[in-house]
Amino acid sequence: MTGSGADDRCVFTKDIQTAVKGREVEILDALGVPYRDGRPHINCPYPDHPDENPSWRFDKRTGRAICTCSSHSILQVLMKIQGITFDAAKIRAAEILGRQDLIQVRTGGKPYQRHDACSLLNAPADNRDDELPFIYLGTRLGIEPADVPRPLTPFVGIKALEYFDPPASSRANPKLVGSWPCAVFGTVGADGRQHAHRTYLTADGCAKADLGIAPGGKPRDPKKSAKLADGQASTAGCSVIWATRKRLATLSFSRGSRTRRSGQTGFSLRSKQRKSTSHPGSTQAASRRSRPIRRRNW
Repeated sequence: MTGSGADDRCVFTKDIQTAVKGREVEILDALGVPYRDGRPHINCPYPDHPDENPSWRFDKRTGRAICTCSSHSILQVLMKIQGITFDAAKIRAAEILGRQDLIQVRTGGKPYQRHDACSLLNAPADNRDDELPFIYLGTRLGIEPADVPRPLTPFVGIKALEYFDPPASSRANPKLVGSWPCAVFGTVGADGRQHAHRTYLTADGCAKADLGIAPGGKPRDPKKSAKLADGQASTAGCSVIWATRKRLATLSFSRGSRTRRSGQTGFSLRSKQRKSTSHPGSTQAASRRSRPIRRRNW
């Protein structure tokens, strides 16, 4: 099985995402998923979903599998069906598509951690501590980490993530400042766009990291958006979504007026119980009627 703990191979996320685009059905065929038999649904092929009524289908237009259990990219379908990690799924997809040129060997035993949203949210297990986001938020809120609500959108704690200063010129490279623990929250827009926001933390995870002074003379910002993926023009309007499915109450972290409008139009679940608050750095949060509430600086 490719992608085992002893496997020293890797595939860059954006490279395989480009390679699989438009070729997703080749991977489904290799997995033996009878998606063509659906009218339009088939029984879910995921081992952990006992699907008595056919509820799984593949949308060729979006390149995603849609089921009552969730919506997944083709790489996530590979992970679910074969029970493998994200890194192993990237390698397996490259093999299925005959793109061995995308498979590289790690140097020094440690792969480079890309800073796009998908790569951050699928950081290697040996560099993960997913309690970090809640240690940080719990400290800010004055409650135990276990009492901090968990979002519906993905989240990751990374033990050590590099921080780079931007290049000094168009011909220069970004300059490595150092590595710090990091809380990463996945975000989503009303139109389905996905992104992520990262907050660099102190060693104990209880506060934002002090990253020193940037070359311009100002303190470095420990809060950064993930890098844009290829073809991604904008991340405006993307938010972290906090909700309980039974009560249909949402709580979103948002930044700026465009994000608030997205939250109002895209994520206002029609329920008698709605709650909202602001993301770190936002000036206000809004309900569906755009009513401001007290600012909270996360």
